[in-house]
Amino acid sequence: MKTILISICLITFIIISSQANNKQINTGESHVSFRIGNMRINNVSGTFSGMRGTVHFDPQNLAGSSFSVCVDASSVDTGNNRRDKHLREEEYFDVERFPTICYASDIISRTDDGFVTRGKLTIKGVTRIVTISFVKEGNTLRGTFSLNRLDYNVGEGVSTFLVSNLVEVTISSVLIP
Repeated sequence: MKTILISICLITFIIISSQANNKQINTGESHVSFRIGNMRINNVSGTFSGMRGTVHFDPQNLAGSSFSVCVDASSVDTGNNRRDKHLREEEYFDVERFPTICYASDIISRTDDGFVTRGKLTIKGVTRIVTISFVKEGNTLRGTFSLNRLDYNVGEGVSTFLVSNLVEVTISSVLIP
């Protein structure tokens, strides 16, 4: 009986300890911003909001850390309502069929400048492996990476003169303490 009680206590401690670093995302404060070339003379910047998911991040246990995060694709905002409406349509994000853009980590490791995560990014039903460099500042994780929009069938019929293929992405994920 004593052995069973000790085993139950040990299992409970392990479960509680493993959940101690699970953090929910502060949806109102978190966002994904992007910048893409437009007509080779300027850039268009925008954001996605509605970020949700779970972050399990422990700098002392990176092997046990993970991210599972999505943003609302229909929240795209470039400050131009007509353009935003077009971006929600089938040619770009097709938000009716693909309402979220999601990332799930496979591995997280330390670098000289912070951390890096490699995982699966899914946009418009296409999943690719991406690497995201990030730093932890208080309760905020900030990451940056680049992607080719054509790898995800985003705006595939649009001339690369009008819209660059390369998109610079910055993620700001504020965690609820």
